Amino acid sequence: MMNGFEIYNDKSLYIEGLHNIDSIYQWSIDLPEDGNSKIKGFDNLRAGGYLASLSGSIHLEGFNKFKKISNLEINNSHLLQDLTTFRSLEDLNSLSLSNIKTRLNLNGLQNLKNLRSFLLSRIDTLENLKPIEQVRQLSRLTINNTLVNIHLKELKHVNEINTLRLFKIKGNIDFDSVTFDSIKQLIFIQNDGLTNCNFSMNSAAEKFTKLNFTNTSGSLFDYSEYNGNSLVLSKNPNLDYCNSKAICNLISAIPRNEIVIESNGSDCSELEEVEAKCIVNTDDEINNSLFLYPNPTSEYLVFENKVPKLEVFTIGGLKIFTFLGVNDLNTTSWQRGAYILKFYDETNNMFGSQLILKQ
Repeated sequence: MMNGFEIYNDKSLYIEGLHNIDSIYQWSIDLPEDGNSKIKGFDNLRAGGYLASLSGSIHLEGFNKFKKISNLEINNSHLLQDLTTFRSLEDLNSLSLSNIKTRLNLNGLQNLKNLRSFLLSRIDTLENLKPIEQVRQLSRLTINNTLVNIHLKELKHVNEINTLRLFKIKGNIDFDSVTFDSIKQLIFIQNDGLTNCNFSMNSAAEKFTKLNFTNTSGSLFDYSEYNGNSLVLSKNPNLDYCNSKAICNLISAIPRNEIVIESNGSDCSELEEVEAKCIVNTDDEINNSLFLYPNPTSEYLVFENKVPKLEVFTIGGLKIFTFLGVNDLNTTSWQRGAYILKFYDETNNMFGSQLILKQ
């Protein structure tokens, strides 16, 4: 086993004869982007520990038995075309590919079983995501500044993703037949090929934790600034449908001051517009069968008659309160937005529902 090594700043490095190394804890090769170096001979390397960082234009050969490492980073190459040299990889915590100036495909990752975080950044052209369809535990997927057509249904376990960030994608983005189990962060910024957010969720959104950001009008497009759970749909010019049930559900679960919906296509140009569309989508559930006032309200909501049982739902269908035997409701602590009240009689049969607005 070798603990580690570092090589840097050599345009024509040539290394071979490393056949006796079976494990390296941490290694970094940082070479010029315009070089033409070759690393070969890692034929018996089976495991890395923490990090393998390869930067620069390097011909990689060997690695035929390399199965596991925590973090693999490959950056700044005009030579990398695929990952077949790593075709034995089975277990990765994080994979980062950035500033790749070729038509890249992900061939070579077909045996990868576990991958938690995947970053694809500034790649001239990426063929597709299909070679990673078999991975499990992919909780975070970030793609930015890349020409690629994204068909998320190619990822059989896409429902495991809880963080999805798409920035400046120069290609079509397709959510058809995509289901998320536990999505907690959606950030879509400046994607010309994004036309809808018509995905689905297997379960209702949970309450989201606080997101720390202050400004969306300037150069906010560094995703590192989004350090909490969030919903951001900004400057996607062809996004004209984003009031799917899943988006409505997310909107109902996140504080309004922590949502950004702005400068997209028609019907998705601002948060208030999407909220209005979400309300329209629930019209078939609304039955104005009980007199209550005032509506909209900012404090108390008063009922004409005592209600044996009352349930309060977000506009996305998440039940948040149940009350028994009420004449009024104190909504002072509720977040601004729309809610659905459902009324039940003494035998627990629903006899009406009502849309209310909290100011």
